Amino acid sequence: TTKQNRFILHFEFQSQNDPDMAIRMAKYKFLLSDKYKLEIRQFVIFLGPSPSTMNTELPPMMQYSGFEILNLCQIDFSAFKDTTSPEALVLSILSNFPADESDTVIKDIVTRLLDICDNPQQFQKAIHQLTLLSQLRKLDSLIKENTVDMPITIDYRENIMYKDGLEQGLE
Repeated sequence: TTKQNRFILHFEFQSQNDPDMAIRMAKYKFLLSDKYKLEIRQFVIFLGPSPSTMNTELPPMMQYSGFEILNLCQIDFSAFKDTTSPEALVLSILSNFPADESDTVIKDIVTRLLDICDNPQQFQKAIHQLTLLSQLRKLDSLIKENTVDMPITIDYRENIMYKDGLEQGLE
């Protein structure tokens, strides 16, 4: 702490050149920043017999400069119609479609999953994932309605949220 500000002073002692030192220091900086929400000042004190040859900065391709946000709720459901990936099709439940078309969309997803899944186990896994993700849009009851007569087994009692709710109810 100085009169002007508070920061974390991070020292690392290194006796040999480490080609990954910049990466390691970057990890430490992110972890410390996340935990303490303070400025981080870092120093490596090199103890080797000759001057260090370690890079002190990450190469440009490894530097963090932010990220892009992909809002699934803004991607039109029709963008998923030609996918052959069950995982991508499952994500389509979070895409943009009118609320009054939810039942039709779910039927389309389930029907398409039947077509593109290679085996019953893959289909069952996809339906389980679809059920979990559909909770984010409060559509899980529609998933259940649309899959209840299918030859799949989803034990909702195995869902951690169900178990937590049951435990809270028992308390």
